[in-house]
Amino acid sequence: MTAAQADQCDMLGLDLSQRTNAVVERKVNVLTVKHPWVGSAGVSYCATAKPGFDATIDTAYPQGTFFDFIGAAGSIVVKARPQKLRDAAVKCTRLALKDPDGLHHLDSLGLELTCNAKSGANGFVTVLITRKTAS
Repeated sequence: MTAAQADQCDMLGLDLSQRTNAVVERKVNVLTVKHPWVGSAGVSYCATAKPGFDATIDTAYPQGTFFDFIGAAGSIVVKARPQKLRDAAVKCTRLALKDPDGLHHLDSLGLELTCNAKSGANGFVTVLITRKTAS
């Protein structure tokens, strides 16, 4: 990793920390994000032009604050409008919960959202957001 890429990761981590009040730790080109509204969150490939953001929580039916955090933090990482990103994450999660395999892919806002959800006692929701690749 070059110094410029390291600086890019550090700046993204600082921005996330300041704007969401999350605790952000960096390991090479991955940021681990800790916040009370999510079980775990992270930024992969923070030193590239196309970083990805993911968030997971250990319940099939998370509170609105989970999606609020996805909107706020995810918008910083993938450069999208927070409310639109939040709404897309809610829609993707609902569709994943209806799918027999618990998976749904949603193309929205020039982004790709992949949602994995499982209901029941061991329920969880994971939302992964990346910039859409040109075909």
